[in-house]
Amino acid sequence: MVHHLLRSEVAVYHAGGHGGPGMLWSLHRGMNGLFERLRYRYMGLLEPVARAAGARADRVPGWCRSALSVLVPMVGRDFFPDVDAGTMRLHARTPPGTRIEQTELRFADVEQEIRDTLPAGELDTILDNIGIPNAWGSLAQGDVPNIAATDGEILISLNRERHGPVREYEVRLRKRLTEKFPDMVFFFEPANITNQILNFGLPAPIDLQVVGAERQPANYKIAQRLAAAGRRAFPAPPTCTSTRYSSSRS
Repeated sequence: MVHHLLRSEVAVYHAGGHGGPGMLWSLHRGMNGLFERLRYRYMGLLEPVARAAGARADRVPGWCRSALSVLVPMVGRDFFPDVDAGTMRLHARTPPGTRIEQTELRFADVEQEIRDTLPAGELDTILDNIGIPNAWGSLAQGDVPNIAATDGEILISLNRERHGPVREYEVRLRKRLTEKFPDMVFFFEPANITNQILNFGLPAPIDLQVVGAERQPANYKIAQRLAAAGRRAFPAPPTCTSTRYSSSRS
């Protein structure tokens, strides 16, 4: 369908353009222009408020204090609301060196803790994906962040007819699982297609990557410092991630 409907757009992109005649391109330019104006005005409001936030309270103008009280709760928020689709995608990582059969047993314990934590009657299904897929296509085309037999994902589906807020359940599970399994690492990823698209396919809204030469131990130390700084900056994050250690030659 794309081949037939967008055949005429190929020449536009080859010429370096970003649009052409037609209703769809006009609608795109109009919506994009509205969003850019909204973002420009949003930044214009935040700049004086941010400068005033670092100044002494008695030197901040009254209008800045009023704007600060209104805008501070919205600073750093997404323009798009979170989507509650009744699904959770929990990534769990056992200690390094754990064999695949031991990882499976640990995941069984985690599953039981999930069942004990979530309200009775709201849990529908739990599905585990443990270890690295055998097919290279799954690694190349999928978004599974498993790097060893110690990694796995737990996909949780809640009752479609009746379930509580997923965000609150994630906070509750993160606290409970961290206390119950202190030697494991847990973090939640976007579970539904809407949040995955808004997140650009990344496992977390804030994605820090370390790229360097063939100095893997030094790169890993930098990644650990970044992770520690993130934990200090976000003591109770809605979504937490862990560092990944990999090597590549390019």
